[in-house]
Amino acid sequence: MKTGVKVCAGHRDSSRSRCRGASVLEFALALPVFFFAVMGTVEFGRGLFAANELNHLAREAVRYAVVRSNSSDFPASAGDVTRFVREQATGLVADEIAVDTDWDPSNVPGAFVAVSLRYRFEPVLAFLPDSLKDLRAYARGVVAN
Repeated sequence: MKTGVKVCAGHRDSSRSRCRGASVLEFALALPVFFFAVMGTVEFGRGLFAANELNHLAREAVRYAVVRSNSSDFPASAGDVTRFVREQATGLVADEIAVDTDWDPSNVPGAFVAVSLRYRFEPVLAFLPDSLKDLRAYARGVVAN
């Protein structure tokens, strides 16, 4: 058995340039896998943030609407709720949030108010299916004041 022979990438070899070439090849094969794993994690986090923020905005919009009935000093309209949602949006493109507000039967104490939000999430990586890009949120409450 010889001594002083280097082991490079599982092969016994004494050539330094072959060892470097094997390392470069292994790096080139591993880098895309690592890159897509990291970017996939980041995209998942962005999507989860957008969905969470949309749900939060829907709840806050209902809270805004339930205390502003027609009998209050500052009654809320659908336009007011839309403006409120867009002002409160953080981390989303506010103008791309579609807001639908509905009072059942009308904006009076004891009636129901429902706020529905839609937002199109645009990921950096293009392999996400379209069905996961359309985010929706819904909240409902009873007009109190």
